[in-house]
Amino acid sequence: MPQEYQLPDRIYKYPFELIMKAYERRFPTCDMIPAFLGSDTISEHKSKDHSVHVIERRCKIDVEAPYLLKKVCGADFVYFIQKNSTNMKNRTLTIVATNETFATRVKIKEECAYKPHPDNEEWTIFTQKATLNIVSFFGIEAQVERLGLKAYHKNIKKGKEIIMYYINELKSEGVLTAPRWEAPEDVESESDSEDSFASADDETDGLQDVEVSEDVYKIDSDYINTHLGELSPMEECSIIQLAKRMKQTFEKIPDERVLLRSSGRGTSTSKRVVRC
Repeated sequence: MPQEYQLPDRIYKYPFELIMKAYERRFPTCDMIPAFLGSDTISEHKSKDHSVHVIERRCKIDVEAPYLLKKVCGADFVYFIQKNSTNMKNRTLTIVATNETFATRVKIKEECAYKPHPDNEEWTIFTQKATLNIVSFFGIEAQVERLGLKAYHKNIKKGKEIIMYYINELKSEGVLTAPRWEAPEDVESESDSEDSFASADDETDGLQDVEVSEDVYKIDSDYINTHLGELSPMEECSIIQLAKRMKQTFEKIPDERVLLRSSGRGTSTSKRVVRC
């Protein structure tokens, strides 16, 4: 049965354009993620007005698993295909990553998005969700699922640290702002730009249920950290899943404080977290 993991929204108090400059520094390699061994560009497209950039990369990831398990699997590393669609006009970046290695046995899909915060366009909000479906894996499906989740949660915690590291690096270089995209005067609207917009929009369609909406609950990582303290990625995922299930069950969503109390952590010493 596919497992779904949805993380709370992450808020960066920096504009989208500066976040993009920081994000780009993660490639082709990132020393802060030892498991990320490198990436190669498979395809790349830029619209003539430079508003849209679609790039597909093949990423090599080290397998953090016991030696015996590596021998059973016959692999010391795995490959993922990552497609990034940046739309500077709409100020969005959507990221879709799927596994290439063992694709017939394990199906992993991660969907992320960066875009302006709905309440402050000078801030950037990051959304993230993933699905894991182990079809069959040499009879050790449970062990593979545990190892996969452990590695995924480890990298999630590093995500914000990495962006902030490169933000501070940009600051040290004197880069404090980044200009917004403006349409070039000498470039008219072209069909290839429109096609590129369509490509970026297609990626966004798959992320509708992880985007922030004005009329639903808002529980971001900072909110959780303020009211519950630092939680593990699995615990944060459980809170989001609880809120999502309540939204599907009840016509009106309770106040966030009620949801947080329902998670079982709050001021109580008990820990009743809904499993993702």
